[in-house]
Amino acid sequence: MTNTSRMTLLLAVAGCLFGGFFAIEEWFFHSSFKTNDSMIWTLPLITYIFLALMSTGASILLALAEILDDDWLKQNKRQLLLTAIALLLGAFTALATEMGSPFSIIWLVLSPNVMSPIWWMGTLYSIELVLLLLKFLAEWKGVHLAKGRMLAWSTLVIACLASLTLGSVFGTVVARAAFSGAQSALFTLVCAMVSGVSIIGLLQVTRAFNPRLWGIWRLAVIAQIILLSVLWVYSIRNSGVGNGMWVQGWLPLGFVIALALSFMNVKVAMLVTLLWSFLAEVAFVTSGQLVSLGPKSTWFGAVQHYVPNLAEIGILILGISMAALLFQLMGLFINTRSSIAK
Repeated sequence: MTNTSRMTLLLAVAGCLFGGFFAIEEWFFHSSFKTNDSMIWTLPLITYIFLALMSTGASILLALAEILDDDWLKQNKRQLLLTAIALLLGAFTALATEMGSPFSIIWLVLSPNVMSPIWWMGTLYSIELVLLLLKFLAEWKGVHLAKGRMLAWSTLVIACLASLTLGSVFGTVVARAAFSGAQSALFTLVCAMVSGVSIIGLLQVTRAFNPRLWGIWRLAVIAQIILLSVLWVYSIRNSGVGNGMWVQGWLPLGFVIALALSFMNVKVAMLVTLLWSFLAEVAFVTSGQLVSLGPKSTWFGAVQHYVPNLAEIGILILGISMAALLFQLMGLFINTRSSIAK
């Protein structure tokens, strides 16, 4: 284990302990999050969205390794697999705090409601996790899957559907003009590609970037710029107070800057896009709820102001730390197994 891995492991454990305190407080003692009847989705859910979409992007790249038969992606298949699993489990950790109990996630999946996008989201991400764990077991045992290409196509389809369904959870909220519409699903899919490719690029040890990886990243960033720019132009023409105004001009501008930076330093550009994707998701989830609906404006005011509290920041740290911890432990587990096999 390198010094960097040891430091990452220690920081991940410290982050889990810090965030775990607030998770236990939320589960067993009292509500600590800054939510109310008008603003029900805050930073803990945003943490889930951020990590789940990043995992989706990594899963799509993992599937493309088999489908496109790309040598570089195949060489980094183990890293893609571990990243996708760790991020998704970190996302579920954050979601468990937002839902009030880890068992609520299981109950959600086992209580089918085919008309509910929330149920489909939970089910599709659960299926994606199962597919990833099957690949992990095959990698751990050193078994070559005979139907690997079919599994790759299944992973690709499920990952894309999961990210689209996550966006549709917001897109079907008719009372919120900022959410309502197909653009919410499209936004989450593009975010998945941008953040997923960015995290894989940042975790890459070698300096030489695979042209295909850079090409996918560049196309995803351009798609994000176009989408956010269109939504921004639409929003500034909207005369309704607080409706449809979640996209500010600085959001597409940040991705334009990242695209320009990529010609000088790709890793810095990918770090910028990763941070900007998170900020875009924060703006998307929170700004769409700032206007109080109906009589709730009597208690909360016509327009609310949201700043996360310490407990919610703790859950953000918990989700990221859990993902980092699992990534390190699974890597050690597979490497140890490979060494013994040799």
